[in-house]
Amino acid sequence: MDPSTNYYKTKRTLLLFVGALLLSMVAGLKIGEEKIALFSVKLEHPDWFTHILVVAVLFYLFQFSLQWAAQLSEIQTNIFHRIDFFAITTITVGSLLFYMGWMGWPYIQKFASTFIIGFFGSHFFVIIAAAALSFLASWIIEESANYVGRKLRNREASGDETIMAQLKSNTWILSTARGKGKEISFNDDNTIKEGANENENKWRVRNGLLEIMNSQGRVFSRFSYDAGKNRFVHTNDPDTLSNRAQTMRPK
Repeated sequence: MDPSTNYYKTKRTLLLFVGALLLSMVAGLKIGEEKIALFSVKLEHPDWFTHILVVAVLFYLFQFSLQWAAQLSEIQTNIFHRIDFFAITTITVGSLLFYMGWMGWPYIQKFASTFIIGFFGSHFFVIIAAAALSFLASWIIEESANYVGRKLRNREASGDETIMAQLKSNTWILSTARGKGKEISFNDDNTIKEGANENENKWRVRNGLLEIMNSQGRVFSRFSYDAGKNRFVHTNDPDTLSNRAQTMRPK
């Protein structure tokens, strides 16, 4: 099982900004001395480019953490995905620490000079301290995201139970965009009762979404619940096999 598409998109965007930030500091990447106009926005101070990248990195680090929190517990406990998330956050935090040092903040320099270089007598230990701080920050980010994720899943589980009870208490009309429909009902053992066939064979509710699976166990249809209209609406996800724009209403 892999993380969601949004997770990978946020990851790529974050790495793009981290790479641009490091290049702007190490290789002198800049956008020139002239005023830059992008769409209706004009950058009056091109020398602020690095600082703008820092804001973008912070924003997408936050988004990346939220995307990790939204992943299923199977993904969050997978060793490969955990290492990947930890590595990305460590690199990101490291680039932000490098930015702080690059800016030459006097308080950071004074701390490093007094407590690290003064004690150990080498700049090498400053690098070790920065790496350790990056690891610690990444661990805190992961644990915080996992905590938020558990809270979200507990809330979703409560919502899933409500949807499951609603499904099993009614017979529904499954309709296509052309208006054709059939009756369908749901058993306690996650099988389809009325309307069962090779395509609509079993069902489950995950993360607030109803998934109807075919006889091969693949997701055939996926629906979100519209509580206001008491109906289910097809999500039209590309991984589903059924016709799009389907709806389910109580009989």
